[in-house]
Amino acid sequence: MSHTDLHAKTENSIKYNQKSTNVNNKAPSNLPTSIASPTTPSEEQTIANGFKLENIVGPMYDTHLYTRFFPDGSIDASKLRGPGGGGLAFTSKGQVKLHSGKRTKANGPGSGNIAFHADGAFLNKADRGFVIDCGKRDPYDSNAFMLNAFGDSKIEVLGTHMVRAEKIILDADNIEIRGANIQLVCGDEGAGSLDIAAGQVNEIITNKTSTIFGQDRVIQIGEQSKVQLDVRGSDNNISSGADQVKTVGDQRRQTAGTVADEVAGGPGQLNKDRANAFSLKILLGNATFATVAGALNLDASAAITIAAGANANLTAGGVASVTAAGALNLIGVGNTTIKGALINLN
Repeated sequence: MSHTDLHAKTENSIKYNQKSTNVNNKAPSNLPTSIASPTTPSEEQTIANGFKLENIVGPMYDTHLYTRFFPDGSIDASKLRGPGGGGLAFTSKGQVKLHSGKRTKANGPGSGNIAFHADGAFLNKADRGFVIDCGKRDPYDSNAFMLNAFGDSKIEVLGTHMVRAEKIILDADNIEIRGANIQLVCGDEGAGSLDIAAGQVNEIITNKTSTIFGQDRVIQIGEQSKVQLDVRGSDNNISSGADQVKTVGDQRRQTAGTVADEVAGGPGQLNKDRANAFSLKILLGNATFATVAGALNLDASAAITIAAGANANLTAGGVASVTAAGALNLIGVGNTTIKGALINLN
């Protein structure tokens, strides 16, 4: 049985012998100068577990002030209880308890509420913690907790500050997150997803490291540029798998240094034809290998084969030398012509 139900018996007993208070009380002709000494003895009532209730002041407009005692006669609490079931209690442990009456459909919206209003500042100080529980009882209210601040708001926590919810929405013209270390963990142990929708993303990073266990996919619409400002910097692409580049338009590569390509010709999974370790196929158009201020050398530890489907022209602006450590064969299926201002056969 709740405390409200227990006290209802005391109210019914008092109301039974109480005269109607619906009278117009006249103002006293003389103001009181001392505290009145009541002559009517206080009413006592024994409730469950041996607790006793003693009504200190008789009911006035459905308002009671009473004290609850332990069975040994020591005071448990004193309480002021008003119309509707609301009350204010002071316990022997130094506790102050404030509660409202019941929220019922008969009393309509707003029943059972507790309201505080201060024209000045409203201060709360709790040396041993501050707890707010709201919205636990049926019917569930979508606005279980609301805080409206019409000025600046600040929350300062010396320890860990945790916010747990089914969904968290931060809606502001400008959101700034500060911290010496900031971690974003999505889902259980990072198994969730992180979605960013923005018109422009700007990053200023000293060092950046990304560890990707799955697929890294970029869908680019528009230009993609990368500018390396440090001449000592390098762009490294190291892969244990294959590397594939496909372009519908042109490709151009310029470097002030040298280019060295080394091909081992080992196993792989991208190219089906693995007879040649390095192959270059021109599907349409001509191919040119030219040097502006240097020589062009073709060096092979084995044979060099030049095969042409049509004519083959080897032209030198200066001296042309063909040297063979072994036999030299010039073979023409048709006519073979050797021309020169002077032909030396040694």
